[in-house]
Amino acid sequence: MKLELERICVTENGRKNAIMKICNQYFHPHDILDNLNRRHRPIVERRMMTMLLLRNFAKNLSLSDIGQVFRKDHATALHAINTMRNLIETDARLQIQYISLKNKIVAEIGIDGEVDVEDPIEKKKRYTRTLMHREITKRGIVVEIRKELESLPKDNRKKIEECLNLL
Repeated sequence: MKLELERICVTENGRKNAIMKICNQYFHPHDILDNLNRRHRPIVERRMMTMLLLRNFAKNLSLSDIGQVFRKDHATALHAINTMRNLIETDARLQIQYISLKNKIVAEIGIDGEVDVEDPIEKKKRYTRTLMHREITKRGIVVEIRKELESLPKDNRKKIEECLNLL
């Protein structure tokens, strides 16, 4: 309850401004709205990260609205958001930036809807659980087959056991 009272006003315009403010503080001393016509990699990455955060945390903003913040059109905003999602999955530095910014936004203004980009740590845990489940299932099937092999004649059993050892 107390946390809710301390949060910034979260109207749509207030939400957008709060996200922009958090991103500007994170990328300080660089202002996100400076150098809008430049295409240097660090500048573009900051812009794309901010567009992705606006898309994820200000759900009522359209792609056109997000693009207008940076004097771009909706197609550029969509391309930036999709590109940043792909980069976050492969680049550890961008993953850390995204998680840090996401945590700051959630702490200051809360979540409006679901976050589209999955936390890479949770994704790795889920993948590991899937692999463990597959391995356990595979071992159980092999044990059942070996039990069934005992009823077969020895000649056939050897060939099948050789195949099972390859698994």
